[in-house]
Amino acid sequence: MRKPIVLVLTSILLTSCSNSEESATSKQDNNIEEERDIQEIQDEETNNTVPNPDAEQIMSNYKESFMKLVEKRDKKGRLLNFSSIDEVMVHFQSTMSKELAEWYAETYFREENGKIILKAMDSPTWFVQDKEYSLVNVDERNYRLIQERNNELLGYVNMIFNLSFTEKKWIVDSIDIEHLDHENEKNQEAITKEIAVSIVRQQLDISTDSSTIVEFDHHDQEGNYVIHVYDIVTTEKESHTATIGWYIVNKQNGQVENMM
Repeated sequence: MRKPIVLVLTSILLTSCSNSEESATSKQDNNIEEERDIQEIQDEETNNTVPNPDAEQIMSNYKESFMKLVEKRDKKGRLLNFSSIDEVMVHFQSTMSKELAEWYAETYFREENGKIILKAMDSPTWFVQDKEYSLVNVDERNYRLIQERNNELLGYVNMIFNLSFTEKKWIVDSIDIEHLDHENEKNQEAITKEIAVSIVRQQLDISTDSSTIVEFDHHDQEGNYVIHVYDIVTTEKESHTATIGWYIVNKQNGQVENMM
């Protein structure tokens, strides 16, 4: 009668071991699942983390998106790589909001016969990297970059660039202008556009009979004159401009600065 008892005990031991293994496996599975849940939470928190804005880099990218676009145009002001205003808007949205991109596209460009043409007007008022500014935290995803400016186009103002974090990057969302009172709001210009062009011609020794073109292009952020010097190169198929240089002529004293 002892033999059956041994069998029963053996069966109980095997069942106990099996249950212990199942319990251990279940606990291991639960631990793995918990680790996955924790990792998913950590990943989500990482993805939702908003980095502090690098204001100067944001503003540099913002200006560059405009300047690189307008630099690639023919002698008639037609953009070489764009055929519609919508394409220009999409390009600008890499550094600014859809609304601001639409404003830039419609303000500075026009569409004509399938070509995008840069309008003849003063350039935007850009953020100046080496000029003092303040960065105001509105909330985690919004900041205001404020820089005091004084030029002939706007007068004495605070330029307010509203920065927003959207789609995992910082962009310029909108621009506000705050007018300030200042007794020296407008300064009398000592140098005219024509004189500025003449100064550059003299400095580069380019006569008025030369085929090289020296012309006023736009005002910079401080109201000084930006002079473009270039040749027109003509081939059998097309013609294009070959830039010799860009020069800033101070509107007060006529001092010339080479931009290149």
